[in-house]
Amino acid sequence: MKLLKYFICIILFFPACETVVTLEIPEHESKLVVYGYFDPAFEELRVEVNNSVGILSTADPEPINDAQVEFLKDGQSIGFFNITNNEGRYKLEHQLSLNPNDNYELKISANNYTSVSATQMMLEQPEITHAEETGRTLPEEFNEGDFKEYRITINDNSDKENFYILQYIKYDTIEQKYNKLNMYSESVDVERGLRKELIFRDIILAGNNYEINVICEDLAHVLETNEIGGFRLLNVSEDRFLYAKSFKDAKDAEDNPFAEPVTVHTNIENGLGIFSLERRFEIFLN
Repeated sequence: MKLLKYFICIILFFPACETVVTLEIPEHESKLVVYGYFDPAFEELRVEVNNSVGILSTADPEPINDAQVEFLKDGQSIGFFNITNNEGRYKLEHQLSLNPNDNYELKISANNYTSVSATQMMLEQPEITHAEETGRTLPEEFNEGDFKEYRITINDNSDKENFYILQYIKYDTIEQKYNKLNMYSESVDVERGLRKELIFRDIILAGNNYEINVICEDLAHVLETNEIGGFRLLNVSEDRFLYAKSFKDAKDAEDNPFAEPVTVHTNIENGLGIFSLERRFEIFLN
């Protein structure tokens, strides 16, 4: 009984209190956000330029339409991009020879923003030497009538670490348009990226042919007239790989209150986004 009285006294003398903590969030300094993916197979090189917004802002990023976008090789200017519309998109029509192992730089400036830049080395073209069905019985979560498994052999044509993005695609031969199809892998070395892509690195098998198995939608169920399907392999920089991986991780964490915050990788000095030089190889199955 005495213990109960003592406990009640504590409650009376020490009422509940709350501490209000005021967080001071520094004012956001808007930066240039750049997206540029260059492949020498393209007749045009394209760049998109926007601005960044604060973490608590409800505004959408705005396109930057007055930017000066310059392309350089070994420090020498080789062209300026022209604005194509009012959505911050620029293009450089070129007949440039982007040579493997050469360094290229993208420089962008705009009124009221700190100038940004990024440098990338042109990569070698990858190669898929073979793609065939495995005939394996698929896991229960896949309906075997809708999916097939393929074994893809890749020629890793360099003695250094490479980074790859694999896409399963269909191509309309009349409209000349590509679309990506669903694809999965059970390999622990292969990760699923955004937009139906798989991403992986050759950290162990550099310089050798090697195989990966992928589970794909059956082309017989997804192709329309005049369409063909197959695989596209992109040889990308480590920056592009880390950007794809961290962007996917950030998207996955958006609706998870217990997830650790994810910082999306960027190689844009003084800004945000990604500039990537990459090479592609396509192989069609039908």
